[in-house]
Amino acid sequence: LINPAYRISPPVSIPQLDEVPHHNLPFEDMELEKEVIEEAETTGARLSALDDLLGIASATTTASDKDDDAALKLDSWETAILKYTSKGLTREVAALALSAFGEVDAQVDKFAQNFAQMEQLGFSKHQITGALLLEGNDLDRAIARCCQD
Repeated sequence: LINPAYRISPPVSIPQLDEVPHHNLPFEDMELEKEVIEEAETTGARLSALDDLLGIASATTTASDKDDDAALKLDSWETAILKYTSKGLTREVAALALSAFGEVDAQVDKFAQNFAQMEQLGFSKHQITGALLLEGNDLDRAIARCCQD
């Protein structure tokens, strides 16, 4: 029960229903939905490239399921990740920076430096990433944003 000192109005009474009413919406033609589900089950639903790079793999996806374009895109993505991990970035930071700024070396390097400084200040990875993206990779504004939360 709520302390009477904190009540601002009388409680709303909710009528008791003996039976939950059923909808009368026409869901007779579900062919499109069935086709989509069937296609997803047969070809295997793919996770996004970022999920793949972070190591979150789909149980239904194998390397042989990838078509040539997807494999080429993943190869170029993987090459870019390797480029930045060889500079000392973690795979996660490299993937986040590439997702945000593409292969613009100056921006990726600045993101990595800002990320490391903010991590040393004790902010969570989610806070850091969001703040840097929202503040255009500006360290001072990103720190200020994290301190507001």
